Amino acid sequence: MHKHKLKIFFVIIIFYGFFGWAKNSHAADFYITQNTSGFDTGADCVNAHAISWFNTSGNWSNPKAESKIGPGDTVHLCGTISSTLVVEASGSDGNVITIFFDPGAKLSQAAWGTAELSSIYADGKNYIVIDGGENGTIENTDNGTGLGNSVNSTFLNVSGNPSHWEVKNMTFSNMYVREEGTEENAYGTAAEFSGVLNDISFHDNVVHDGNKVVYFSWYGGVSANVSVYNNAISDSAVAITVGSGYVDSSIENVQIYNNDLSRGLKWSGAPTIHTDLTHVFAAHTNTQVTGLKIYNNYYHGACGTNTTTALFGEGPIIGPKYYNNLFVMDVNPGICSNGMIYLKQDDGALIVNNTFISADGVTAIELGGVTDAVVENNLFNNGGLAIGPFSSASSVTESDYNLFSSGETFLNGSWSQLDLPTWKVAHETFELNSRTGSPLLDGNFKPQGGSPAIDHGVSLAGYFIVDKAGVSRPQGANWDIGAYEYVSNESDATPPASPSGLFVD
Repeated sequence: MHKHKLKIFFVIIIFYGFFGWAKNSHAADFYITQNTSGFDTGADCVNAHAISWFNTSGNWSNPKAESKIGPGDTVHLCGTISSTLVVEASGSDGNVITIFFDPGAKLSQAAWGTAELSSIYADGKNYIVIDGGENGTIENTDNGTGLGNSVNSTFLNVSGNPSHWEVKNMTFSNMYVREEGTEENAYGTAAEFSGVLNDISFHDNVVHDGNKVVYFSWYGGVSANVSVYNNAISDSAVAITVGSGYVDSSIENVQIYNNDLSRGLKWSGAPTIHTDLTHVFAAHTNTQVTGLKIYNNYYHGACGTNTTTALFGEGPIIGPKYYNNLFVMDVNPGICSNGMIYLKQDDGALIVNNTFISADGVTAIELGGVTDAVVENNLFNNGGLAIGPFSSASSVTESDYNLFSSGETFLNGSWSQLDLPTWKVAHETFELNSRTGSPLLDGNFKPQGGSPAIDHGVSLAGYFIVDKAGVSRPQGANWDIGAYEYVSNESDATPPASPSGLFVD
């Protein structure tokens, strides 16, 4: 071989040896099942290591060592596993550790416990991905009212100031299957993260049957970057909680979007159990939430007999944005005692382009101790209280470009309900460009041709630029009122929903 060509050949060999082959040596696949199978090599599901091997700290390494789980590796779960998975090491930036559910894999017990008895437990571990793949499932098979077990159960328990966790494509089933009645067991959580939180995402999951099913408990410093999106959560008391019951803590950049959040009556009947589909709170001294965005969500179902609200923001929450949400709430039976949105100690809340639907007169927006709220471009078809400043300390800075169907009422710092003309007299600058009339919505709660919602909103392009379905605003001369823009030919004009919501900072 010519010397020049030989030299190039060796350069290529050295390059791939250091960069290509070295990288591959640091990314391995390990297969785990309940008990040892085949030759116990961990090479595939037929020759998998037992869960006891996964839970042995000596089989984890950080930094990576040969034949041990470490940064960049994927752990495949095979079949049905009935023992707790204990995460023993962290990944790293660009080299996460992935726990992947192979097709048909599940973590299953009659009733998982909490903490170290959860189905997956991690303390102080970072850069971890939990990926359900096609149909990964964590389940209880016999836990709830009148069943074989009646215990508190948490499936994914992550503590110790976790950062850079992603949970996706999972099904979390039957944390606690409660039946309507007076039982006060507030049991059942799908995923709980606690401590100082940083870069945590929970998305594209199906979750059903539990108390506070997706729970972010932040405390001890400054938490940031929590996102919950594209999930379907049903039959919970509280679907999504982002809250602190501690002092001297804060959280910034929380985004909850594109979720389908529904409830029936399973958690009704016990006044001690609150049922808020979304609850964000900072409850104690020197705690606050900043950079909160809740948008593009579908809230629906029965109010139940002990319901608080659908979306509950409890401050101090500074400058939150609530937009493009669709609320379709039924009393059936009971009352939504604090309406569809209830804000308490929010400062500078932007409440815009939401659609409120109720055949039973459910309150749309209730404000308690809220300052400088802006209420614009909202569609009210609820036949009850539309906007209620329930506290003399509450203030609405702007309320305009809204659409009211008929019969909606208002509060003016008291319990006396005002009709729209009286509300406008009490606030001379309110509702100058608002409209009344039937919203003419289709079966998906989108405006049809001739709807008074079309082209009668104000531009809010400084905050976001698409509607709930990902359609650009505006489609006509001006923005439309409500969660959706009118599209004359949706089959041609409606793009897929944007995963990020395309908000503008």
